[in-house]
Amino acid sequence: MKKVYELYIYSDIGEKFFIGIFESHKEAKQVANLYLSTVMGFKDYPCKYHIVTGTIIGTMEGTRTLTRICAWNTDVDFNEIDEWQSEWYVKREDVKVEYINKKKDMKREQWSMDTYEIGKCEWTEGFIRVG
Repeated sequence: MKKVYELYIYSDIGEKFFIGIFESHKEAKQVANLYLSTVMGFKDYPCKYHIVTGTIIGTMEGTRTLTRICAWNTDVDFNEIDEWQSEWYVKREDVKVEYINKKKDMKREQWSMDTYEIGKCEWTEGFIRVG
């Protein structure tokens, strides 16, 4: 099965930023280092990156987009807890079937079906702290 590499950056106070999905671990690491050295907020605070290996379901034929399901609950302070994410799907029809099945099996308050382009940075504006 083909793999993708999900890049997350965490701030020093635990904020989680999904940066994107990449074709190689090396590419994800290069983007992480670029963010940590040049992007506002990420370069200004002691942030760390984490790369997660994801599996692609389906055959990549002429597409660079993948879709997955995310589900979570929230605590009394509205923090996301009990997070779950599916594998990455090439075909929307396949992910829709998975979505229906998981909603029957899993008790979660919030659900999303998200589509991303491989190699595209999703979080681009950096961040600032107020206060």
